[in-house]
Amino acid sequence: MSQAIQKIFLETINQNELHSADGLSHFNDQAVGHAFIQLHDLSLTLGNKVILDKVSTHISAGELTILLGPNGTGKSSLLKMITGEYPTQGNIRFFDKAANQWAPKQLAKHLGVLPQSSSLSFNFSVKEVVELGGIPLDANAAAIAQIAEKNMQLTDTAHLGDRMYPSLSGGEKQRVHLARVLTQLAQANQQKILLLDEPTSALDLSHQHQTLTLAKQLTGEGAAVVIVMHDLNLAAQYADRVMILNQGNIVADGSPWQVLTEDNIKRVYNFNVSVMAHPEHGYPVLLNSQP
Repeated sequence: MSQAIQKIFLETINQNELHSADGLSHFNDQAVGHAFIQLHDLSLTLGNKVILDKVSTHISAGELTILLGPNGTGKSSLLKMITGEYPTQGNIRFFDKAANQWAPKQLAKHLGVLPQSSSLSFNFSVKEVVELGGIPLDANAAAIAQIAEKNMQLTDTAHLGDRMYPSLSGGEKQRVHLARVLTQLAQANQQKILLLDEPTSALDLSHQHQTLTLAKQLTGEGAAVVIVMHDLNLAAQYADRVMILNQGNIVADGSPWQVLTEDNIKRVYNFNVSVMAHPEHGYPVLLNSQP
């Protein structure tokens, strides 16, 4: 990856996606279940609207947490507060250390973010875009290329490697950026946080499940993964933990069976569903029961 490409990328990509500065050198090992993110009294007001109202929760290692809720209830805003895109009103801690005490480059090795859309108009190849994820790493160009190739295989983008990024479909771009973020986290070991904002919105059926299966595998390796979604049935199938946000607050938090109940869906979405167990795998399946 050329120095010119690195310079252009650093000048154009959102700061919440990539950080670069010197910092601490290592973490102590964390047990699965340890709170990788701790949030206390997060509040956000935009204009005259309260988006988040003193939200407190934690995100644990080895857990796939899916955030649900109607449009405009603060799901994406919560992720943007965690990553610093919105100013912090409240307290955020990563790995038992206050967010403002982290050197950005070191945190970038352990906290990866995939926003709803990533603006990149330069005529880079797919391989170059994925390799940009290696900028925070302590690795040479050859090692970064090898890491990027592995993550392109995981996201089914290896066959696109020589294509120019602007020529891709929306779903292909989404998978390329996921490969880039995974490359960024290549040196995180088990201290890995992945925040994904609607990562399946542009994907076909097969790639939706491939992406969520990959997220699930990462939690099996000790990562903490948080995904904003709208598809309740996909959430029911893959989540270890579901949080529903409504009107700036977490109104339900627990396992899919605890949260995705007929009463909760009616109360939050004003929509009638019937909930039954999947005949083979046992997770909740939500069916439209509107008259």
